Amino acid sequence: MDLFVLHGYAKNQAIALARRGPDIALSRLDLSHPEIRTFIRFTEQVELVALGGARPTTQELDDIGNRLFAHIFQGEVGRLYDRLPTGRISIQIATDEPDIQRIPWEFIRPVDRQPVPHRERCVVRILPMCATSDPAPAKRLRKLKVLLVVADPVDQPGVTWQDVEHNLRRVFEAQTKEFVTLKVIPGATSQALISALNTESFDVFHFLGHGCVVDGVGRLVLVDVATRESDFLAAEQVAVALAGERIKLAILSACLSGAGKDDFGPVAHALLRVGIPAVVANQTSIPTKSVAPFVAALYQKLLHDGNIDSAMMSARVALKDELRKIVPQQSAVVEWGIPSLYRLPNGAQLFSYKGNGK
Repeated sequence: MDLFVLHGYAKNQAIALARRGPDIALSRLDLSHPEIRTFIRFTEQVELVALGGARPTTQELDDIGNRLFAHIFQGEVGRLYDRLPTGRISIQIATDEPDIQRIPWEFIRPVDRQPVPHRERCVVRILPMCATSDPAPAKRLRKLKVLLVVADPVDQPGVTWQDVEHNLRRVFEAQTKEFVTLKVIPGATSQALISALNTESFDVFHFLGHGCVVDGVGRLVLVDVATRESDFLAAEQVAVALAGERIKLAILSACLSGAGKDDFGPVAHALLRVGIPAVVANQTSIPTKSVAPFVAALYQKLLHDGNIDSAMMSARVALKDELRKIVPQQSAVVEWGIPSLYRLPNGAQLFSYKGNGK
């Protein structure tokens, strides 16, 4: 299901256009409505939770999810949603409105699929743009090649990347070593990244480290080769390094890797614009303890069917289950909604597999 939220004909007005197959529905959105500010403030609250602040209650999280759904699926758009068939549906949201982009759509709570996260409802962020080429068919693989780039500068808080690598190797070995290869660049410099890309081809680029936004531009933090301190790589520089490598998926396990302004501000947007079909990134900071269980489940499902939407929802379910064990009962687990999926339209199926019965 496609959902376009576009600048309207008047100030503070937007048009919501929903489409699925031959069905099209329109409704108007008031961008000055108090609910818009409430939703954006919830994104800010999630950021505070990630930094160690107080959590919302489970009731507050459910309330936000219900209101998100009711606000966007109203009128004819709501009636189109009611016509959706049973089974897995991806809600692909494309917008040119900055405020709509800042809304935490991942927490949406559909009336027909509760509780959330629900495996049959995946929120996907679609970047309005003219792609560099027509979408390629799902790549047929005999072996999935993953490049894990780890950056842990001495002037930044430590990154516990060994837990992530351990979980990935455990998942991959369950699929047999012949089916997946994992190359790790520890203490990654930009030179080491370029060298790896010059000598091998990869299907998945996975960055594990720090991210930040400076003057509206997202940055990944690599390691300076001389000082071992931070080397801030702006979104466009990351895109230049990876452009033309035919990578099908980028996973950015870094804070604020989906945040920033304008076309090449967020790292996720910059990578989509140079032709990477799907990017998993974070709109806010993300606690280190959330990374390992999330990415392990994501790879496990991706290796099963090659579909990034279903892999994303499996990872969110796994992360919520893992953190509920350590979060007080009446407090909400919000970390599962921090990772966002950005991709090209109709690009959920990234891979299909040869051999191994797949």
